Amino acid sequence: MSKRKELLLSLPVPITENHAYFYRMGRKNLNTAAKKWMSNAEEITRGEIKRQHWETTAKHKVVVEIHTYWPDARVRDTHNSYKLLFDALENAKVFDNDRYALARQIDYSIDRENPRVDLKIYLKEVTEVEP
Repeated sequence: MSKRKELLLSLPVPITENHAYFYRMGRKNLNTAAKKWMSNAEEITRGEIKRQHWETTAKHKVVVEIHTYWPDARVRDTHNSYKLLFDALENAKVFDNDRYALARQIDYSIDRENPRVDLKIYLKEVTEVEP
């Protein structure tokens, strides 16, 4: 079995989809806080891509294992921040299109000192299916 290449990231907790957008004249737009988060997440990701020698995937499924560390015990939905997270990963060139990203929420915890999302990204092994 060949060894899978991995990209490990630690990013600030994304803004939820409910709080990332505003509507103007029927169009959905990112608000200032969401734009700031995206810019920061993309910068961190680009740095890690270079440091870890990750190559942008093209038309290949990637698994994104997610462990979220909330800042407090308030009840939150982990999946509500995937849109912004996956758009930032695509913009930073982790993959060519986020349609190939398979989200796997591994766990969530509380870390009051360092709230974040830890990501482990790797190529999904291709298995041949006989007809």
